[in-house]
Amino acid sequence: MDYKKLIEEIRNNYKKNPLNDFDVSNPRWVDGTQISHIYFDKQKLAKRGKIVYGSIIQAHENIFRLTPERDDHCAAILYSMDPYYDEHPEELQKLSKLFGSYKNRVDETPEDIRHFIEIITDEYDYALSLELPKRLTPNGKVYYSSIMIWRKHLIDKYLKVFLVPIFANPDEVKSCIIVPKEYWCNDYKQYYNTGRFPREDILLDKAFYKAFPKTLEKDVEFVLNKIPNKTINNVNINCTGSTLYNLDGETIYLPYRVYNLELDARKIEEFSNIQKMIYCSIFSRSYNGFTRQKNIQELLNMDYEPWVIPFLIDISSEYIIEILFDIYSSIKDNTTAFKEFCSNNKFTIYRNYSRMYSYYVTQYSEVFKFEDYVGKKLYLDCFGYSKSWAKHNK
Repeated sequence: MDYKKLIEEIRNNYKKNPLNDFDVSNPRWVDGTQISHIYFDKQKLAKRGKIVYGSIIQAHENIFRLTPERDDHCAAILYSMDPYYDEHPEELQKLSKLFGSYKNRVDETPEDIRHFIEIITDEYDYALSLELPKRLTPNGKVYYSSIMIWRKHLIDKYLKVFLVPIFANPDEVKSCIIVPKEYWCNDYKQYYNTGRFPREDILLDKAFYKAFPKTLEKDVEFVLNKIPNKTINNVNINCTGSTLYNLDGETIYLPYRVYNLELDARKIEEFSNIQKMIYCSIFSRSYNGFTRQKNIQELLNMDYEPWVIPFLIDISSEYIIEILFDIYSSIKDNTTAFKEFCSNNKFTIYRNYSRMYSYYVTQYSEVFKFEDYVGKKLYLDCFGYSKSWAKHNK
């Protein structure tokens, strides 16, 4: 899903018919609390707020359904003004899940986020636009905030999802407001009503012709024609997403996930070595983590060609730690080709590093110190990663 395009559509809808103020009022119970500031800030937000993604950590249970009282309620959210999160709101959602997992476990919470968890656990405590620790947010400032949810702003007048477009402007006001439903674009409405974003489905052959050098076209065609068109649970999709890389001056696109089922192992034995590499590269993007690991191990055990390197690097940004250990153990003493490739793809590798770090924070930070984490070792020791690569946004 092109999240950036979606939020831009909502912004453009608002620009066509902006508000001078929000026609809302606060319930009496907010009087005297920090949340009451929202009522006084709403006009500034209407005029000077920026529309960004907000990821809800928790909300009052009644806002998730229609009740006889139809009361409005509060929620706790995370948001960022950084353009990075226009493209990657899922990282806000991961952080939201992390914060939510510590609720009622304040004593077990890392000290630098304990104050946030105390607020979440209390439920009657509120805070507006507090910045999160930088160790959790390498891609730009992220804020925790209480927010008022007015039912009139929502389709069907109750909350159905946890990712919402909001108005925010923490430099001028600390409050946030959900963008009224009248400004939502069609794709977001679909998500709100179904819980699923529209997906640009990619046929397997179209996707993987672009994932390899053109010189391999005949071998790629041969392998693709052998792969069964049957998908897991018969889903009507073969591939999703893609990451762009520069491979010796040629642009390649690696699909994010493959949903096709694998070939029988006996048929793979009939392939040439090059065709086996192509096959394993394709299924290193499988929806199934065990399948990804098996095919990565197959590649690492081959005398693989340079065009396999993007597949090994791409998966190094993911969360299955066993795969990261396999790659690190295999390449740590022979990193020249990997560093050269990464040096020619600096901004993409920077984004991959950020994704790797996000997975570390949400899944492994309580097990490893970051300096000991194999993902960091891969990027620094094997890929030659540098923070300065963030500047190479091309």
